[in-house]
Formats: sequence, C-alpha cells, structure tokens
Amino acid sequence: MLAFQIIPAFFHPVFFSIAIAAAASLSPPEKRGKAVTRVMAGVIVGFAFGVPITSYLSTKISLEAAFLFGAIVSVMAFIGILVWVPSMPVQERMSSASSLFGAVLCFCRLLSYRF
Repeated sequence: MLAFQIIPAFFHPVFFSIAIAAAASLSPPEKRGKAVTRVMAGVIVGFAFGVPITSYLSTKISLEAAFLFGAIVSVMAFIGILVWVPSMPVQERMSSASSLFGAVLCFCRLLSYRF
C-alpha cells in the first residue's frame, strides 16, 4: 500500500508541470492566466473533496475501498483528458536526461514544501 502512495507522489510534480503548460499553450495569450487558475482551482477542489471522501471510505468500509475510489476517479480523469484535451504538436524536443532532471527537481521541491 505504501508503494501506491509513493509512486503517484513521484509523478505529481510532472502532472502539475504538464497540466499548467497545456492550459497555457491551449489558451489565447489574454486568457492564459485564467486557464492556469482553472487548473489550480480544479486541483484544490479535488483535494478538498477527495481527501475527506477517501478518509471516510477508509474509516467506514476499508482502506481497499478508498484506494478503489481513487482508482475509479483517476480512470475517469484519464478518459476526460483523452476526450477533451486536444493533441498538441511537439515544438521542441528535450533530452531524456533534462526531462528526468526536471522531474527530480520538481519532486525535491515538493518534498521540501511538506517539511
């Protein structure tokens, strides 16, 4: 069960980077701030409702039910992204090393905020 919390935590900064970049890239310049704000608002609402719901499920039913709820919501979000987010062409390729370095750096910054 611990791995199911550690693995998503590692990719969480990558998600934020991609979500904010996609929102900014898909919006006209005058609406980029509003698009990024909507992404961040969605994350906050997700945490505000997701944490109490999963806590309730783990307390009243089981920890497995809470993880199952999280998995179902994640699959629904994945399908929503596939359906509603348009494909974006790659403008500039990054090397794997620089991509990995950026992900590790974001992960370290995320950890520093928790302590």
